[in-house]
Amino acid sequence: RGYRKNRWFWEIVIHFRKLAIIAIVTMGVNEPLLQAYSCLWVISVALLLNLFFVPYVHEFTNKIENVGLATVFTTLNIGLLYAQLVNKHDWLATTLMVILCTLNILTLLMFCYIFFLKIRDAIYTHFDTDGDGEITCR
Repeated sequence: RGYRKNRWFWEIVIHFRKLAIIAIVTMGVNEPLLQAYSCLWVISVALLLNLFFVPYVHEFTNKIENVGLATVFTTLNIGLLYAQLVNKHDWLATTLMVILCTLNILTLLMFCYIFFLKIRDAIYTHFDTDGDGEITCR
């Protein structure tokens, strides 16, 4: 699945991360703020583990995972700050929401662009029968 040979266990780490988030949200205390902080801690640990262990064979995949986890981390942090400011400083809460939406839209666009490039490269590789870097129709 694209993991380094000495990181054969990484799929288990990912499943534990998902299981922890699900447990916090569904079976945790019925306190949204505590749930958000708990999820933030899980994501923080996941990001640190990913940065430390560098589990994927391709550096590109490691970077994509790091960007995704960092985006979730930032989203949770801004969301927690927003929850504290929403009734006190409307202009600051609105600014945070704009930053948060912009960050997530830019991350989504980056993922779509990278996905498009990977598909394009796969198509070129598959249909470039003479090796000149262009699609050859026969």
